[in-house]
Amino acid sequence: MTMTLVSTITVGSGGAFSIQFTGIPQNGKDLMVLLSTRTASQSIAANMKLTVNNAESGYNSLFLVANGALVVSGQSTSPVFYYANGNNSTGNTLSSTQVYFSNYASTGAKVWSVETTMEEMSNADTFRGIVANSGPAGAITSIQISPTTDFFVQPSVASLYIIS
Repeated sequence: MTMTLVSTITVGSGGAFSIQFTGIPQNGKDLMVLLSTRTASQSIAANMKLTVNNAESGYNSLFLVANGALVVSGQSTSPVFYYANGNNSTGNTLSSTQVYFSNYASTGAKVWSVETTMEEMSNADTFRGIVANSGPAGAITSIQISPTTDFFVQPSVASLYIIS
C-alpha cells in the first residue's frame, strides 16, 4: 500500500466556510482525508457535513456516537457526518477525523467510513464517533467539508491522500 499526498488545506486567520478538494486524480484505489478542525460555532461541538461531487442527496449513514456514558446510534440520509470542536470548547483543541473512501474512482455507488473524536478538556467531555456511509454513484472528483453552522477557524487543516 502506498499513500500519496494530493493536497493539504490549512485555514488561515480569516476562517473558511468550507474545505474543498477538487480535480481529484483518478489514478488510485482508495482515498483518505485526515482532518484536524475547529469551528466558530458558539457551542462545545459542531456538526460537519461532507458532500461528494456537489451532491446534496443520495446519502445513507449508520452512526454510533459516544459522549461518556451517553451512547447514541441511528441512521441518517443527510450528508452530516461528524463533530468538530466549537468555539466554546477548550482553547486550541481541535477534533481529529479520518474519512476513508473505498474504490473512489469506480462508477458504482460510493461507500466510506468515518472515525472521529472531539475533546473538551474543561468539561471532561469527549465525543467519539464512527459512521458507515454510502453515497451517490460515480467516480469521486470533488469532496467538500463544511460546518453546518458558522465556519472553520485557524488552524484547521485537512489533507487528502490517494491510496494505491
